[in-house]
Amino acid sequence: MKKIQITKFFKITIGLSLLLGAGFVLAQTSTSTLSLVLDNNSLAADHDFNLFNDHLQLKVLANTFSQNVNLTIKQLADSEVFLPTDKKLISEIYQINLTQDQFINLPINLTINCQTSGDFTDGVYFLQAGDWLPVEKFSRQGGNKYSISLDTLPATVAIFELPSASYNFVKDQFKTQQEVKAGSFKIWLPAKGAATDIAVNINKVSDPATNTEQLVSPIFSYEAMGLNEARLAKYPLTVWFDYFVDNYYGKEIKYFSTTTQAWVPLRSSNDPANHKVAAKISLASATLGVFNKLATEEGVASWYAYKGCNCAASRTYAKGTKLKVTNLTNNKSVIVKINDVGPEIWTGRLVDLDKVAFKKLAATTQGLISVRVEKVK
Repeated sequence: MKKIQITKFFKITIGLSLLLGAGFVLAQTSTSTLSLVLDNNSLAADHDFNLFNDHLQLKVLANTFSQNVNLTIKQLADSEVFLPTDKKLISEIYQINLTQDQFINLPINLTINCQTSGDFTDGVYFLQAGDWLPVEKFSRQGGNKYSISLDTLPATVAIFELPSASYNFVKDQFKTQQEVKAGSFKIWLPAKGAATDIAVNINKVSDPATNTEQLVSPIFSYEAMGLNEARLAKYPLTVWFDYFVDNYYGKEIKYFSTTTQAWVPLRSSNDPANHKVAAKISLASATLGVFNKLATEEGVASWYAYKGCNCAASRTYAKGTKLKVTNLTNNKSVIVKINDVGPEIWTGRLVDLDKVAFKKLAATTQGLISVRVEKVK
């Protein structure tokens, strides 16, 4: 794979063309526009390009195009496009286009840097018929990078925050479960959760409460007007967070108690494979966030045929250590002894169970399961 770095000095020269290697020409047609030409000789391999001072990474997969390709990548000014009033722009706006009609077999992959640090941004959007629509599938690459795949061109993409949202429902709508969301936070309203019309307001808290050590998400507050707590005790809300940290600590949702001025944990269900955590809550209003659980580790477990015993491989626990491994889906547990090193770091998995141990948690046909790991003293 070829990796091409376009440095800052290149941006200030108008009309300069750079021969990048066999089959590549990158031309700077203005301070905000790049033209990338790939010929047939280069289309059989994957290629990475770091553009606009490393703020945009573009990956062209092998055999994406059936013939020579000429891509135009433009950095748009805010004034060149319609910007929504309910979202905050936190990245540059990029437009990717083909200069002629060409057949595309595979998506083009983009990684966009946002302008905020930390793990509190919300999502990638694309412009279609004058509306900014959310990209449903994207991945988070560290603290301030998002990766997406473009299936069609031209495309205009940017990263936004959605700091607040308001919803209104009439009681007849609650024959089915309703969903409300803002950014990385959403609420499921139960099908039998309302006797009257209700309104739900969600706000991202920019000035969080005290004692937010181990916080790994934005803090959101919500208010569900029209839902009384007696009814919520019978039909609680389900709250969901997406979180964007790559550690193996357990995750739990906490609400901030105005009475004790402390964060109170909710019984939470973590999905570490998809970076999501959920909990039920019987409060009509609350302030919520996701926190690390330092006493436990949660992640993905795989299996392999090794010694035929209740044993496992770990990178972080020494051989001879005993661990309690719990399937987060069905709550089944097994005690294993570490007798091997693994899985490989690149897999992202927490533990590799012997086939015998894995079968006590799930069928081996599942391949991978989400687990909690606790050291047995």
